[in-house]
Amino acid sequence: MFNSLIYRIQSFFAGFILLIPLIGFAHSPAQSSIVLMEDKSGQWTLQLRAALTAFEQVVHQEFTADSYSTPEEFKELTAKLLGSNLKLFINDQEITLNNPVIKLGHESIAVYQIDLPEDIQTIWIQNQLFRDMHRSKSIFMFLNKGLKRTLFNMENTNNYTVSLKLENGQFVPVNLAKNTAGYSIGGYMLALFMLLGIFVILLKLKPNWEARFTP
Repeated sequence: MFNSLIYRIQSFFAGFILLIPLIGFAHSPAQSSIVLMEDKSGQWTLQLRAALTAFEQVVHQEFTADSYSTPEEFKELTAKLLGSNLKLFINDQEITLNNPVIKLGHESIAVYQIDLPEDIQTIWIQNQLFRDMHRSKSIFMFLNKGLKRTLFNMENTNNYTVSLKLENGQFVPVNLAKNTAGYSIGGYMLALFMLLGIFVILLKLKPNWEARFTP
């Protein structure tokens, strides 16, 4: 019971830690985060978080700003772009990513429900959706009960790709490149508490972002 409580607390903090790139950089479109996690029921999800302006930029670049007139049309175009830019391999087998649930907001989220094997030995993930943005960076984290939680950078220097293998109870980079190494969650806790208050204020001030699509 105690271990379960600790896991829930760590999961809670992990979720907020993934918001740090967006909050800390004033919702910069160049910052995003990805988390692959298993909930207590055993359901796996892959979640991509980024500023709405980031999704708008890539949609406008690929399809033009006149390609949609409703939130649903925008979500469809976003899902199409994700389908060709977001890739996930587990144990060298590609995982099908279909029908994401996309929630629009100042921080927008795309969520995939996926099935993964019980014994995960290797992870390969790539997200090139925002590769053309100046100084684009993303943080990736694998969240699973019993394993050490570590953050990994995805940026131009590693082709927005992270390749990991299970070693001594944690995932480590297969080919350790500059700026790819993982960072312990503990190092982010202080920044989390400092930014949490800002996040709460932003939530209170958050407008109806889907209204911007209303003609």
